[in-house]
Amino acid sequence: MLSFDCGDGTHVIAAQGKVPGKPFLISFDHHVSNSMYGDLNLVLTEASSTAEVVWRFLKAVGHRPDHDAATAILTGVCTDTDIFKNLSTNVAAFQAASELTLLGARVHDVERHLFSNKPVSVLKLWGRILERLHRHPEHDLVTSYILRADFDELGCIENDLEGLVNLLISLMRDVDTVILLRETQDGGVKGSLRTLSGNVARMGEWFPTGGGHKKAAGLYVPNTRLRPCQGRVEVV
Repeated sequence: MLSFDCGDGTHVIAAQGKVPGKPFLISFDHHVSNSMYGDLNLVLTEASSTAEVVWRFLKAVGHRPDHDAATAILTGVCTDTDIFKNLSTNVAAFQAASELTLLGARVHDVERHLFSNKPVSVLKLWGRILERLHRHPEHDLVTSYILRADFDELGCIENDLEGLVNLLISLMRDVDTVILLRETQDGGVKGSLRTLSGNVARMGEWFPTGGGHKKAAGLYVPNTRLRPCQGRVEVV
């Protein structure tokens, strides 16, 4: 049994226990917060992405992926590095991308599907987030939010926000940290946290289901909703 990019093994271990014979569990990950819950833990915290960990493993065992598999692995590297723009980007990430491209990975397809080619409805959704940006100068922090009603009105889904928080932190001047909150379909609130010099993993770990990396983390609060209030937003 394999798990990928999952620092908290609670749900994985629960699923493992339901499989007859309790299969051997291998965890591929790069999160500092990984609890080493697997029977074998391939956790490389210096890696830019879990996809890079997978690629190192495949090289170590002498497996040569075809061009489709190479494209899938490159997608993971590009996603976590924001196409080699964020602070998780390192020499090993460029090396992995080069090697995967030589194997036939289609980097232009990855860029187009992940970061371009957006429908008008998604751009309108992003526009609402831009309109709601609020700066907290005392904390060098910018926050924004999206409500369930926004998703429903525009016909969008949560995945349509993929990559936006990385774009925000890369574009802003004189801002160190960005927090993007969104209401989830299951009645909770998720937060995406990015920083240039701080440690948002610690902030995420204030919550039972939060955590991640120093520069990029997330959180989840069940059974809550967002309430806009005088240009800001409260979690209630």
